Amino acid sequence: MNCLPVIETERLRLRPLHMEDGPHVFAIFSDEHVLRHYGMEPHRTLEETEQMLTHMLAQIETGAVIRFAIEHRESKALIGTIGFHNRAPSHRRAEISYELRPELVCGLCDGSPSRGTSVCCDV
Repeated sequence: MNCLPVIETERLRLRPLHMEDGPHVFAIFSDEHVLRHYGMEPHRTLEETEQMLTHMLAQIETGAVIRFAIEHRESKALIGTIGFHNRAPSHRRAEISYELRPELVCGLCDGSPSRGTSVCCDV
């Protein structure tokens, strides 16, 4: 059972991922611009994303991975994911990564993330 908490800011909600998020996660992981520094090829099919989600959710269950959906509180739109992977608890080490859907995130800030008002400030 996925027992990650729900974390809320003024604009965002970090919540556990679900298989039903597949189409929204596909929109993120099929975008070559989002993944250009991610170290993987963009997904070509929803099935690829569903396989990744199945694997990710299994790893979350074991505690090997911590991953949240990033949801806009007002619209409930899934705008990205964020979490820890490559965890080494005995060494108190993990890597953090996030992916954001540019077409949704830009509407949540003043259009200039460099001004410090983007949703990244919440995450």
